[in-house]
Amino acid sequence: MAQAVGQMNNNIRPLNHTAARFPAEQATHAQIVHRRRRRVFYCIMVGAIVASVMAVLFQYQQLREASANSQYQQEQLAKSKKVNKDLNQQRKNLKDDAYVEKLIRSRYMYTKEGEVVFNLPDGNTED
Repeated sequence: MAQAVGQMNNNIRPLNHTAARFPAEQATHAQIVHRRRRRVFYCIMVGAIVASVMAVLFQYQQLREASANSQYQQEQLAKSKKVNKDLNQQRKNLKDDAYVEKLIRSRYMYTKEGEVVFNLPDGNTED
């Protein structure tokens, strides 16, 4: 076992006996092939990493848009609930005769018999 690595007797024989005559060319060719394979491997890895980062960024953007949309919908729901509550209160108030009478008198300037209405200017005038 005192033989060097390059001088080991192995059972592998080249099919082309002319290639065995030029071991330096074989080593150079092997280095070129390994470099090419490494480059291809690195390119594939970089491509996979870039694709993964792009996919994560795209998903993050979609998540932010969905979150913003959800927030907007929550605000719209709160506004709609408030309007609904106000409308329900107004419906209840319209069943009260005193409220209806006050509403008609203020909105449509109706008066009771013998009553006189005076329109006064607002106190905000600068005379």
